[in-house]
Amino acid sequence: MTIDPCSRDISLIRGDTDSLTLRCPASPFSAGTVLRLTVRRSPTGPILLQKTVEAFGEDGEAVFSFGEETEALAFGRYCYDIEIRYPDGTVLTPVRAALEILWEVTY
Repeated sequence: MTIDPCSRDISLIRGDTDSLTLRCPASPFSAGTVLRLTVRRSPTGPILLQKTVEAFGEDGEAVFSFGEETEALAFGRYCYDIEIRYPDGTVLTPVRAALEILWEVTY
């Protein structure tokens, strides 16, 4: 899945393999940039899942991969953000949205 600037809420089926792609066409991500996705039940709750991307695709896109680590999350709604740290020290958090962990029937 790719983040659409108009719709940043995402949903994942618990335990399934999936990915989230973040692109910035005006300024593709490059070496030295670090993106961190953090998931919490509430903005001030404990961190439940954190993913980091430091290597980027040919077009400078960042891909967060998900799989077994979501099996530990209860079904329901969470919040997440993506922080970007650039080599020059600039820090931005352009994505703050909801993440829903969906139920599955086959375990």
